Amino acid sequence: MGKDHIQEVVCTGEWLSSEVNPILMVLFSWRQNQVIASVNLASKECLTARSFSSCRIDEANSRRTRLAALVVDLEYGEERVYGCNVSVVESGTRMVSFSWRVTVKRVSKCS
Repeated sequence: MGKDHIQEVVCTGEWLSSEVNPILMVLFSWRQNQVIASVNLASKECLTARSFSSCRIDEANSRRTRLAALVVDLEYGEERVYGCNVSVVESGTRMVSFSWRVTVKRVSKCS
């Protein structure tokens, strides 16, 4: 097995408006509803619950904080869905959450 089967899933708030301040990010497995990694930006605490996961807190710009996981165990044709939740404080008082998901699939090699 070479490196062609390794894929990275990333959860970040980089695309968020500069008016919002992320306070919590969670990367999770959608179907199993299991947390892979999370970060509390208020306390600067990062937790990783699965192997091959990481977190990088960007103290200069919390929107660039990044949770990541390497997907290494997919069989050909198999797919897995991951989700990301980002909770932010808007205008200093209101809390809003953004969520999205991404499907990772291992496709067969072309001959």
